[in-house]
Amino acid sequence: MKKKILIYCFAFYFSLFSLNFPLYYKQPCVLLASASFASPEKESDEEVVHHYVEETLQHVVRPPKGLLPYPYVIPSAPAPGSSTNREMGTYLQMYDWDSFFEGVRLSLDGKAMLWKDTILDFLAQTQPNGYTPRTIDPHRYWDFPDQCKPFLCQGAYLASKSLNDFSWLKGETYKKLASTLRYWETHRLGADGLYVWHNAVESGVDNSLADLSAPPMTVEGVDLNCYLVREYQALSLIAEKLGKHHDAKIYQEKGDRLAKLINEEMWDPKDQIYYSLDSRTGKPIRIKDWTCFVPLWAGIVPKNRAKILIEKHLLNPKEFWGNYGIPSLAFDEVLHNDAKRGFIPGYHTVSNWQGPVWIVANYIIMQGLLRYGYQKEAEVIANQIVKLVADDVRKSGGAHENYDSKTGEPLWADNFGSWDLLVDQMQTESRQNFDPTALK
Repeated sequence: MKKKILIYCFAFYFSLFSLNFPLYYKQPCVLLASASFASPEKESDEEVVHHYVEETLQHVVRPPKGLLPYPYVIPSAPAPGSSTNREMGTYLQMYDWDSFFEGVRLSLDGKAMLWKDTILDFLAQTQPNGYTPRTIDPHRYWDFPDQCKPFLCQGAYLASKSLNDFSWLKGETYKKLASTLRYWETHRLGADGLYVWHNAVESGVDNSLADLSAPPMTVEGVDLNCYLVREYQALSLIAEKLGKHHDAKIYQEKGDRLAKLINEEMWDPKDQIYYSLDSRTGKPIRIKDWTCFVPLWAGIVPKNRAKILIEKHLLNPKEFWGNYGIPSLAFDEVLHNDAKRGFIPGYHTVSNWQGPVWIVANYIIMQGLLRYGYQKEAEVIANQIVKLVADDVRKSGGAHENYDSKTGEPLWADNFGSWDLLVDQMQTESRQNFDPTALK
């Protein structure tokens, strides 16, 4: 009997240290408690995706190495023997907004320390002018010279709030966060005060029709400018926590000015939707895609305008309201397609955002709907996405990067982690009207 006890104790402690990470990375989820595994055929959709996510969380964490002095997360949970080529759908690098949304999920699992670590990894590569690479592995930068999407201040604030500790943001860390915003101000500011993407790939919406329609450094993205509103808000909150009240006021004012400009310049009164702009002409790029709804998530849309935007476009079955979630490009756009991969002339194959359903887009839109009182519709999206992924897990054993908007069939990149990790919380969040990304 004593021998058996010793064996069990050894096995328990071995399991704790098998990933070589501290115990705070292995705490249970606070919103949806783990249940004992049953056959996927007998489990509910929510249970299936929860178990998939809990398993995937064990495979997306990587130990410190090379350029990355802290533990970091990758978007994939590659199966043994799978390709390590990202053009084949396996992503072993650390990505900017992927890390943010993985951090959101990790914080719900009591693992915000790992979110903090990924932010410190990015900031370890921040240059004096604020340039921060958006894709890094231990050996090199990828996608140079793309700038890290503006999610670091948001992540730093939310991770600190979850940890109840803002002390790590003092000194050099605060200066580096501020410098990433200065980079946008000094290198990406258009003549009208709105900000431009370097190109479509930098935006993360790899083959976005809005960004492909103009030369580099000319598209003022609705998504980019809304992300920056949130970055200013987050840095203002951080400054307040650190006792930098003057800084807090400045950043809040910058965020307010940018939000006002988005509403003045990017809202199209004819089509009654937000469009990205061509900075050379100031004219709208009339492409209806999921980014038109990011202002809802940012909370900057006047209520009467939000009602029009949501009911005329988002809930319109001819445009965005589908049976398998919100498509990345409106159904009635001429170039809408559900190809597995996208193509950029002179570049290489990329992920397709010209039609397929993406979890991150649906998550952001779901939270935008909740913010403006459309809880029933938010629950519909959550239920659709959970069923989409649960069916995929039952059939293929894992989740995919994106899905066919008309059939729900998985398209590309199996064993995907990234923002897919948010799926098992979507129903809970929509039912409870809870937004873990809220800046308050």
